Amino acid sequence: MKIEKKIPILNDEYSVIFLSGDSIYLKNQCSAWGYPEFDSDRLINTRGLTIHKPGHHPIIMMPRLPNDPDSFATLAHEACHAVDRVFWAIGDSNRDELFAHCVAAIVRGVLKIKKRK
Repeated sequence: MKIEKKIPILNDEYSVIFLSGDSIYLKNQCSAWGYPEFDSDRLINTRGLTIHKPGHHPIIMMPRLPNDPDSFATLAHEACHAVDRVFWAIGDSNRDELFAHCVAAIVRGVLKIKKRK
């Protein structure tokens, strides 16, 4: 199943992209979001991965939607990396309530995908 969802963090200017699918789909979507150099071989034998670079939305990639405790934990783990990059981009070192709400927004956004399927 191929999935792409843009999840706003803080406001529409700062978002995290969630992608799920096979390596060819993920490589193509990463390129479309400004990461043409992404090597999809990095996803081999991993449950999830977050990529980022200045001036671009962080991208969380998972081979499939979360469906068990380990994959939900992976989503939360990758969401922390993605939100960290957003906070780094805006120059905010706050890792308290606002950070936690941003991580929750990503997890909630992905869970809404699951609910629609």
